[in-house]
Amino acid sequence: MSVLSGKEVLITRASSQADPLKKRLISRGAGVTLLPLLTFVKRKTRENFRLLNKLDTYDWVLLTSSNGVRFFEELLWDAGVRAPYHLKYAVVGPKTELALEERGMSAAFLPSVYSAETLVKEWIPQLKARERILYVRGNLSRETIREGLNHQHISFDSLTAYDTLIVEENEYDVQYGLKHREWEALTFFSPSAVDAFYKLAGPYINEGLHLPCFCIGPTTEQKAVQLGFSNISTPGTYTAEALVETMEEYFTEKG
Repeated sequence: MSVLSGKEVLITRASSQADPLKKRLISRGAGVTLLPLLTFVKRKTRENFRLLNKLDTYDWVLLTSSNGVRFFEELLWDAGVRAPYHLKYAVVGPKTELALEERGMSAAFLPSVYSAETLVKEWIPQLKARERILYVRGNLSRETIREGLNHQHISFDSLTAYDTLIVEENEYDVQYGLKHREWEALTFFSPSAVDAFYKLAGPYINEGLHLPCFCIGPTTEQKAVQLGFSNISTPGTYTAEALVETMEEYFTEKG
């Protein structure tokens, strides 16, 4: 029997993205509360269509999330634009790479460590003179990549493909769960999700700050630290399987 048997875990991802983690937790006897904290809305603007209509002038498309891939593809359809064959794609991690592959495209660059900092360090020196880049991002994307490109005087355009919004209607469920101590572990997959949980928790946030908090990625961990979570664990690889293994190690040690 797994040490997770009988533990109630909060998953804060959207239902469409939560399945791998949910299935692994249930297979180990854990209870699961699925409570999406964020929703994503495509940004259909005149500026985005202008950039897409000159897509053939770029050499690279830089994508930093699976949502970015999804909305980039949808915006291409909306604009009636076909991605030219010469385009190369740079991605920040394996989930973004997988999202590309599911759409018949492949990544020409993937950093050795899946972070924006490593991408800037490893990818920018490989760029050839006068190569042009379209950077596809969300409205809450960190400035690391933009600053890195500017610092190296790399020519690029930025396309904000989607907006990340807090699911305000889940405020009651978050606060009820914390008030009644329904969860024994929290999971976060992005800094935005940590932010959303903190805001939705309102007067009950102190009940959440001391719960075991399992984060995917260093930037998610950093946001949790910044907001005062005191019991944080982060797996070395950014997968549902690794997250569950980290939980098992934690509860084996802590009980």
